[in-house]
Amino acid sequence: MRPIPVDEWKSETRSRRSWGVAMLSLTAQQIEASTGIPFVKDLEPGLGMFWFATAATATRAWLFAESIDGPSDVRGKTSVSTREIIGGENDLAGAIEELLEEMNLRTSDLAWIHPDLKLTPHALWRQDDHGHRYLVETFPSRADARFALREFESHHHKQFYWIEAAR
Repeated sequence: MRPIPVDEWKSETRSRRSWGVAMLSLTAQQIEASTGIPFVKDLEPGLGMFWFATAATATRAWLFAESIDGPSDVRGKTSVSTREIIGGENDLAGAIEELLEEMNLRTSDLAWIHPDLKLTPHALWRQDDHGHRYLVETFPSRADARFALREFESHHHKQFYWIEAAR
């Protein structure tokens, strides 16, 4: 994930639709500290002061916004909107997966996800030294399964781990 200028988001959004897809249980400062994406303070007419940041992954642009003086139920949380950079199917659930993986987050870091978006459960599997395969756990998303996979692989066991969409 790399920062992009806010003006680039604004100009492109005029020609392409953007979607509010999620709210993270993280503040702008926490996101900035973990990703290096800089947030700027700005006044949004009629809505108040916000911390804003814009970033891009390989296929999508992202807008992060944390309300500074909004209702108490959204303070300390950062809303996330997205739009496509390149063509193709507009898979917003896949976009959430991409966001979580790029930011090394889990679904537990989501305070809200758009109700029309359904994440695909994924299973983490292990193969031992004798070729036996075992289901380790089924997770609510690919990002959660990858997070666990990285944790298991960090122990440098001989076993082989992989992820598959759950059936």
